[in-house]
Amino acid sequence: MVQRDKTGSGAKRKLTDRSASKKTPRKKAKIKAAAKPKSVGSVTPEKRHRMISEVAFYKSERHGFGNNPFRDWVEAEAEINLMMSKSP
Repeated sequence: MVQRDKTGSGAKRKLTDRSASKKTPRKKAKIKAAAKPKSVGSVTPEKRHRMISEVAFYKSERHGFGNNPFRDWVEAEAEINLMMSKSP
């Protein structure tokens, strides 16, 4: 924005926004740590699921993939749960 000088000389001067020249320090965003997954011992739920799926696969393979996959999964889950309950 341009304003005429009040002294009457006809000179023009540029108005400056003083509030813009003062820089306020920005607050740093607080970064929260990612929530740790609940785990049994040092095994995460994802790791436990992977372990169960591997055991279920090998059980099913042993039966020629002709057995009930749900039964293989439940048996594998029971084995992993038993193994994890015995570990320190």
